[in-house]
Amino acid sequence: MTERQITLYYFDTKGIGEPTRLMLAAGGIEFEDVRYGLEEFTNDAALKTRLPFGQVPALEVDGVMLAQRESIARFAARLAGLYPDDPIDAARVDMIIVYCNDTLAETTKMIFNGVPGAPGTTMFAADERDKMLAQWRETRMPEQVARLEKLAAGSTMVGDTMTWADVCVFNFFDRLRDLMPDLSLEPWPKLGVVCETVAAHPRIQEWMRAHPREYPVQVSSTGIQIESRTTGKR
Repeated sequence: MTERQITLYYFDTKGIGEPTRLMLAAGGIEFEDVRYGLEEFTNDAALKTRLPFGQVPALEVDGVMLAQRESIARFAARLAGLYPDDPIDAARVDMIIVYCNDTLAETTKMIFNGVPGAPGTTMFAADERDKMLAQWRETRMPEQVARLEKLAAGSTMVGDTMTWADVCVFNFFDRLRDLMPDLSLEPWPKLGVVCETVAAHPRIQEWMRAHPREYPVQVSSTGIQIESRTTGKR
């Protein structure tokens, strides 16, 4: 099969583009990881005319521009062999993805006063942000995460092998830990095992080691932190 030419366009952060990066990395699929600063993206009129909806993340595949985070992540999952062939399993994977994204969207509203990356959007003051996140963590988060815990099938979320759902659950908790560094998965042991399954994947490990700024520590389900020992950039 001819190797595809793939380029991911997104900001210089993990954010909503990271699941696609992780999927491509897990599949050993070569891609160009083009990262923008906010001002750089704002002023890149040439790129914006090529984006289907004027937004990133976007994935260019053999000259065809694809957009919307779930669509491009699903495409990457298919390329990487992380999307189930069985329609029911595929639907179960999809529902977990949407649920994780909807839950993370709640936290985004506690950090930004608009759409991240959009002109005029700014972050709330640190004390206000911390107060809203602390309240969400105490009230809504336990029930929301408990629903995910019930769905875990063992070392994976769906079926017997790692899928897109597992990668996105791993990313879900990674992003929560960026906001709440002391967060432990100990109350949700099955999800902890799922996250450790993903973190143990050799190519995921390689990706994290190559990006120590985004992954400065590795955190087990019990909350033990181990500093990354290598540096480098893909």
